[in-house]
Amino acid sequence: WICSLLSVAEVVEQEDRINLSLAGNLMSQTGTRSTALLATLLVFALSLHARAGHIADTYRAEIFPIIETFCFNCHDGEEKSGGVSFEGFADELSLRTNGEHWRKVREALSFGNMPPNSETQPSEEERKRLIRWITEQIETPDPNNPLFLDPGPTVLRQLSRDEYKRTVQDLLGLGWQDPASQAGIPEERPVEGFTNLAGSMTIDPGLLEKYFHAAEIYLERLLNEGRERDRIFFVQPDEAKGITAHDAAAQVLEKFIADAYRRPVDEVEWTRLLPVFDAAFAKDNDFRLALTKAMKPILASPHFFYRIEQQREADQPGQTYRRVSDHELAVRLSYFLWSSMPDRELRECADRGELSDPEVLKAQVARLLTHDKASALTENFGSQWLKLRKLDRALPQQNIFPTYTGDLKRAMHDEVFTFFDHLRKENRSLPELINSDYTFVNELLAKHYGIPDVSGNQMQRVALRPEYHRGGLLGMAGLLTATSHTDRTKPTARGTWMLDVLFGTPPSPPPENAGSLEDKKQEAKEASPETTTFRERLAQHARDEACAGCHKKMDPFGFALENYDAIGGWRETVGDKPVDNVGTLPSGQTFRGVDELRAVIRSREDVLIKNFIRQLLVYALGREAEFYDELVIARIAESTEPGGYRFADIAAGIALSLPFQNQRVSSPNP
Repeated sequence: WICSLLSVAEVVEQEDRINLSLAGNLMSQTGTRSTALLATLLVFALSLHARAGHIADTYRAEIFPIIETFCFNCHDGEEKSGGVSFEGFADELSLRTNGEHWRKVREALSFGNMPPNSETQPSEEERKRLIRWITEQIETPDPNNPLFLDPGPTVLRQLSRDEYKRTVQDLLGLGWQDPASQAGIPEERPVEGFTNLAGSMTIDPGLLEKYFHAAEIYLERLLNEGRERDRIFFVQPDEAKGITAHDAAAQVLEKFIADAYRRPVDEVEWTRLLPVFDAAFAKDNDFRLALTKAMKPILASPHFFYRIEQQREADQPGQTYRRVSDHELAVRLSYFLWSSMPDRELRECADRGELSDPEVLKAQVARLLTHDKASALTENFGSQWLKLRKLDRALPQQNIFPTYTGDLKRAMHDEVFTFFDHLRKENRSLPELINSDYTFVNELLAKHYGIPDVSGNQMQRVALRPEYHRGGLLGMAGLLTATSHTDRTKPTARGTWMLDVLFGTPPSPPPENAGSLEDKKQEAKEASPETTTFRERLAQHARDEACAGCHKKMDPFGFALENYDAIGGWRETVGDKPVDNVGTLPSGQTFRGVDELRAVIRSREDVLIKNFIRQLLVYALGREAEFYDELVIARIAESTEPGGYRFADIAAGIALSLPFQNQRVSSPNP
């Protein structure tokens, strides 16, 4: 019988899947369901073990010898050039949990950036073997492997300053007012590019005091609003109807605390606030003022500025995750798309338990995305992912770029924001990020671009012609200005932006001994007075051993954008010479100008799409991506490809995913 199981496992290993019909054969041989179940589980375990061993064995037998030959000179345990080391990979877990490492290796191999020494290059067959192994064994997740059925760690989500502001505005109906800033609540430090991740947030007594101060400001303003005050204080004392102040306060507080905590509440949670109201009302005989004093602790409660979820235990053997409640899912969804609390319709869906229905959930995603509140997704995800906020720090020199004004800077920002927001509202196809035959400009920006017949200060959609040299992110002046020096372009920064934002493979930080271009400028003058052009100095800088690897990867992309000056204006010459807009990758692939650069990016569209999904998933979950998230990313990419990778389809895929709908469980206490 055992021999039969082992033979089945051998077949499973060869086919790399669980063959349930073989378990059926075992059932007929053993004659009992319990034994057949045991057989099935054993076959499953044996096959997983076989697959895991296969990955590690292949690495040791076929992959490691190539890496040892061509990579260990710079990337072994002692020499960690660029912070990259190939030490410590012994089993499947260590291989898979370092997906970011292998993604960078695959990108370097694909572009021909590594190895940098042309005298010790792997053969084309060896290079393809490495890429194929990384793609098929590491980056292609196995849906039958339990390692990938993991929603990830449960993180405690604190409201960011922007989320706090939007939540209070929606709770109290205070519109545009922002007491959070007035109270001095600081903006968070971005982690992995986003300020809403759990790792970027901390709470201390000083910050808690600012939350209390913000609550006081909000409630004071509530007392001065006519319309909104009546909505919050929807019940008033009425002696004729037998409604006492205490009874009216109880009804108001019960509803208010449930709205503020974004979930059903126990009676004890709101009744314990009634003594606060009673004491304040006895002192001032002012119903609304007394209620605001009872409301203040609610707005400063951890249940308000933390998104607290019930921690669940396993309810059956071997269980590793469980679904969150519909109310918790509603909160996850609203903060994902709105950066704020659920509205009435979403909460009513949760009350009825309807969010468990995938079709209902998809309909809610579509509704939330087309709502004006979803502009928060553009502000808090799109702007941060595209690094648009760097434009705020751009300071082009006025004597070199006299047309650059505050109004033009705002229009540059608004073009990127409006374009991304259009993708969100209209459920557009993501490849339009690179190729689009339209953009959004006002009169000032249209003049900067040389686009005629545009008037007014409002951003408006315009059709693009080839002679405008625009279309997609690469031609937007805001992003080009944000990646430039004050007096000239910065190809390295533009190339870094593309590798980081579009492909998700940012280069390593420069080493301490990297030096600067100003140093190279002086060295060039001393060595050869005629070698003074910017590109020649950059080429000399990039030849340094400490800098060569990254510059060969970054600079070619930036060179292709050299027709755009430091404020994104189009140019054909630099000084009295034609623009040098040729980029050549270490692989030998050459492209000229922005149009051919777009073609290069289109050829790697799958990488762009998966990186977008990965970044949006990170933003939605509030934590960094892990190797097991690659299964979710791959499935969303595959399911949205037929429709052209449309925005709402990807957002719905995330909302329906295992990590978004579930949490890890803790083992029950014996």
